[in-house]
Amino acid sequence: MCTPSPISWSRELPVILLGLRSAHKADVDATPAQFVYGTTLSLPGEMFEPAEHSSPSEFVQQLINTMHKVKPTDTAHHTKREVFVNPALNDATHDFIRNDTAKPSLTPPYDGPFKIEERNPKSYKIQICNRAVNVFINRLKPASKHLILFNQK
Repeated sequence: MCTPSPISWSRELPVILLGLRSAHKADVDATPAQFVYGTTLSLPGEMFEPAEHSSPSEFVQQLINTMHKVKPTDTAHHTKREVFVNPALNDATHDFIRNDTAKPSLTPPYDGPFKIEERNPKSYKIQICNRAVNVFINRLKPASKHLILFNQK
């Protein structure tokens, strides 16, 4: 393999990799293919005449048995996540509304403060530019009383 060959190395690579995967490792008394697949690989010369293989060592047999017992994990349920609603929103008189549109950098993520007109379990009616707008509570953030007084001056 070390001498220059007219055959491209990419044609030789699969045979080399097959040899590495089927080479017996004395320290673990197994081949890499036995660790991955649980059995030895059938080499091209052995497809017509079965070769005699020694039984896998106790370590390899234990690994094979362990891998057969592995079960898949349950799927995750991402839809059961609760939406965070700030508890201070229940007592607030004004709030900020999260702006989800594309914005240039250094633009504040919230608009407001706006006056709360009416509370419902999942949405609030907010006074925006002299008209009442329904907004879902997951987009709201309570405004502090100090900030409201500062914006009104």
